[in-house]
Amino acid sequence: MITLLASAIVFTQPVDFDADDPAFAYNEADPARSLILGTDKQEKVGALYGFDLSGKVVAKSEPLDRPNNVDVIQGGNLLAGTSPIAVVTERIQNRLRVFHVNWSGSSFVDISGETGVFLNESGEDRAPMGVAAWQSGGRSFVFVTPKAGGTTKHLEQLELKWNPLTSKVDAKSVRRFGAFSGKKETESIVVDPQTGRVFYSDEGNGVWVYDANPEAVDRPLMLIRNPLHTGDHEGLAIMGDLLVSTDQRKDKSYYWFYDKRSGIPRGGFSAEIDETDGIDIIDRPGVRLMAAMNSKGKNFALIPLDWVQKQVGRYP
Repeated sequence: MITLLASAIVFTQPVDFDADDPAFAYNEADPARSLILGTDKQEKVGALYGFDLSGKVVAKSEPLDRPNNVDVIQGGNLLAGTSPIAVVTERIQNRLRVFHVNWSGSSFVDISGETGVFLNESGEDRAPMGVAAWQSGGRSFVFVTPKAGGTTKHLEQLELKWNPLTSKVDAKSVRRFGAFSGKKETESIVVDPQTGRVFYSDEGNGVWVYDANPEAVDRPLMLIRNPLHTGDHEGLAIMGDLLVSTDQRKDKSYYWFYDKRSGIPRGGFSAEIDETDGIDIIDRPGVRLMAAMNSKGKNFALIPLDWVQKQVGRYP
């Protein structure tokens, strides 16, 4: 059995209340100063945190109203290409919060404009949960999953644009699409820039795969399932030609690999990390890590990517 022991993992400092989802902000000029971003999903007093690569808290946003997930846009047409931009779902306020990650002082600058999601819909089922960023053809998009909601037209795709009149980033809905089984919730979502596919977790069912193009037909490309997966389908990340998916279990979560084009399982591993929700992976010069939420510790586990890659083809 291949299990990564907690003693071999670096954990970040804890957040105040309830850690949920990580993302990486890469510093092109000085990779050693890159950050792990993470959400603390408490109502009214939640926050977006920034951790250095040793796991120390170095930045914290203003209070947010139950921030769920976070993703990062590096470069692109926002802020004239200045990067990175962090996009957070603010669940109670039914909107996105957009922050410029300022390397000087490692601070978050709020540049949120008109960023409401699931407009004209109400109720907890339509509260924004997951978020994934994607850039294509000079345009910046985000995909948002709701807590639950309808079984069709489930996700919203929005385009982010810089508003020169307000010096803020606005979000405009460009597409509704996607299926939902109606079992449990949807949350975790990721877009593969190489294939232009969006993957999202239908927690009690599997992982749906769709074309990320805003003009694409509303038809799934596949539904990924695995008989060895016994917990909720949670965090998702891209690792080269593979999709990594969290199998959320108490005290020792599992992480499965799938071919991102065919959905065929390619092994996996377990780690002494409690009920992992969100994950993220970075493979850039000087920074090669997997981050995984650790529920019991209210923090995030940092795993060397070299170790993770060696588990491909093995089974826990």
